[in-house]
Amino acid sequence: MQIRSIYLSIKPTLSCNAKCVYCDTLQPSTILPIDLMETLFEKLASFTKSNKIKYVTINWHGGEPMLMGLKFYANVIDLQKKYIKNVELVHKMQSNVTLYKGNLRKVLKKLLNSRIIGTSLDPFHPTRSILNGENYYIKCLEGIYLLLKDGFQVSVIYVVHKKSLKVVEKLYYFFKNINIHYVRFLPLLDMTDPQYMITAEEWGVFLKELYDIWENDNFSYIISPLFEWKKAILENVPVRSCESGPISKSGLHLIMSHDGLLYACDRFQIKRTHCIGNIMQMDFDEIINHKETYYVYKKKQLLPKECQICNFSRICMSGCAALHDDTGKTMWCNGIKNTLIHLHSKLTKFMD
Repeated sequence: MQIRSIYLSIKPTLSCNAKCVYCDTLQPSTILPIDLMETLFEKLASFTKSNKIKYVTINWHGGEPMLMGLKFYANVIDLQKKYIKNVELVHKMQSNVTLYKGNLRKVLKKLLNSRIIGTSLDPFHPTRSILNGENYYIKCLEGIYLLLKDGFQVSVIYVVHKKSLKVVEKLYYFFKNINIHYVRFLPLLDMTDPQYMITAEEWGVFLKELYDIWENDNFSYIISPLFEWKKAILENVPVRSCESGPISKSGLHLIMSHDGLLYACDRFQIKRTHCIGNIMQMDFDEIINHKETYYVYKKKQLLPKECQICNFSRICMSGCAALHDDTGKTMWCNGIKNTLIHLHSKLTKFMD
């Protein structure tokens, strides 16, 4: 099997300076030691060289990755210069961006060569706060302003909850008006509070209303998952992602936590299931041959009968493998199907 690219999401700490009502990553955490990063780069350099791999992406995640501070990321830059040769290594980050300032801002401008950074923001509901009492909304917007000033493309993950259903249009235009490049809407998971929990059907209601607003605005910026689904319907192509659609074994996708443990999926890391092993005890040849490395890929090949006969299976592919119910379908099936039926009827006028 020929690996052509590597995507590595690194969580250098699970600690965070903020608290979201639905987030389960906030916990006391050690930090990723720099000698572990050196081991990673050394093994990555050896593997990419011997396999002629030219493309590697590192996405810094957390917890809050900016808590690692200036010195850590300056050391990462030095290690990259020492070990990584003849490889296009792109750095991105997912952060609440409230700490993007001062000298840390300077080193991150140097490290994040993709000029892409993601954040999370709920502008209309008090779902997020900063632990020291500062206003999350204001501090996040200040970070976004500085990032845009520094030439970054800022994307947003917005977690859709019960209260979101009443502000769909306001959300759409809020993110558009602050020059967000890309918004990824995700349904709220693992929360039983009735004021926030959302059903599969409500997820579909939200997406259908969002699509109509987006279409009326001439699809003026990128909205996920609607952008990918629209493309799949109009061009008759599958969605290429682990969330929807088939995925390829030619790309190695790994999550590494602060302790060096490796997983194939972020949700597996959060739940501490399907662990591949530890980068300190494994090389990349062992990693690619481990049974858990392509667990998600294998699940996508074993769709339940109901999915196989569904008209939208090539788009959905039963959704995220970590969120399948007892039947093997995604827990959001009804909402996704209702949305795709709506999109197909609306997009007919754009088809030949």
